[in-house]
Amino acid sequence: MRIPFGRLTAVLVLGSAGCSSTTNDATPNDGGTDVTTETTPALHDLPCEVDAILEANCRKCHSDPPKFGAPMPLVSHAQVHAKAPSDPSFEVWQMMKTRIHDPVKPMPQAPNPPLSTADKATMDAWFAKSTPKGDVPCGGSDGGADGSILPTVKCTPDIELRPATPWVMPKDTTDQYVCFGIDIKNDTGAKRQLTAIIPKPDNTKIVHHIVLAESTSKVDPNPVPCKAGAIATMRMVYAWAPGGSAFELPKEAGFPVEPGEKHYMVQMHYNNVTHLEGEKDSSGFAFCSTGDLRPNDADVMAFGSQKFTIPAKTKYTLDCALKIPGAFGEVTVIGAFPHMHKLGRALSTVLEPAAGGAPIDIGTNAAFDFNAQYWFDIPDTKVKPGDTVRTRCTWDNTTDAPVGQGENTDDEMCYGFTIYYPKVTSALWSWALPAYTATCK
Repeated sequence: MRIPFGRLTAVLVLGSAGCSSTTNDATPNDGGTDVTTETTPALHDLPCEVDAILEANCRKCHSDPPKFGAPMPLVSHAQVHAKAPSDPSFEVWQMMKTRIHDPVKPMPQAPNPPLSTADKATMDAWFAKSTPKGDVPCGGSDGGADGSILPTVKCTPDIELRPATPWVMPKDTTDQYVCFGIDIKNDTGAKRQLTAIIPKPDNTKIVHHIVLAESTSKVDPNPVPCKAGAIATMRMVYAWAPGGSAFELPKEAGFPVEPGEKHYMVQMHYNNVTHLEGEKDSSGFAFCSTGDLRPNDADVMAFGSQKFTIPAKTKYTLDCALKIPGAFGEVTVIGAFPHMHKLGRALSTVLEPAAGGAPIDIGTNAAFDFNAQYWFDIPDTKVKPGDTVRTRCTWDNTTDAPVGQGENTDDEMCYGFTIYYPKVTSALWSWALPAYTATCK
């Protein structure tokens, strides 16, 4: 997954982008075992085919003990028959039955891929049999033991930034946003480029996700509580959640770092649903940089629209098209971040080549969730003058008032943010120009 460095000014508020205690509708039961984790080592007494699916898809977070703010382990039969932490009238397996088929809030959550059709069929067959135990122990792990969920890159990081002091998570606080400042100093007297950004989650028991934003001024390096929208006025750089990866640019490009000092703010989202006591965290970021400049600077632009109004009590779709002008030149797009706010339901951006051929997906989130936003790879694709880029945004405005475009979370957005190179350097250029000049209907 490639993540951009630089020129985003849109609001990003992440919530449940990897592991979550969020539940959905399910069939009530007659009660359940009143446990969410066992006091003895978990026995792998599930059917082996079910255990293998949970091991591969769920135990990055739902391990024993749970990680990344997950509310319960999914390792033993007793654990999947425990009462759901969010609603004791359900058992955990009933939530699983609903969520693996939920098109809006699926489990596993993005950026993790959904279960395959075959895996869903295996799980459904087990649910239909009233979730029996397995005949023999499967011998699997308790999940997440090998550290493979943490991001890796091919380069050797030469910069590592952490908070000045650790954050201590209050025992009785379930959900907490915390912010602190970090700086990158380029005192070489010459331009450098960043080639990779690597999140460094420290305490996997409570870290839910990490956001990095560029600030115009220095931010206190000590972690302090902050609002979820604290980065609204800053340039979003990077977002990571369990299941995501580090960002490593292709060899053709790097994000420019001019001489001087750049200021950043890190926003941590912590989840302590099991009320652990005395947990500390010093998560931060590592970077790979180089003075051996690559041939292109990378940047971010936004397709979509800045001019729309969503009527009250209406499901509304906006279709925007931009024919690439000759002055734009040819660029290569390499990553995408579909971005809307709380009313957003789906967003797609496709390239329609002027030379003909099938449209190319360059950024689609068909089940948009404001609390689960992420950057993801797209096929490296040339965008040329004469091509058309089409962005389609769908909202469901359940409020009693119309909602227009804006940076507040109660406003809306329709942006297909896209990483590209080489960076457009015209004085008339703005990251938002493609969205501003698109024709929409």
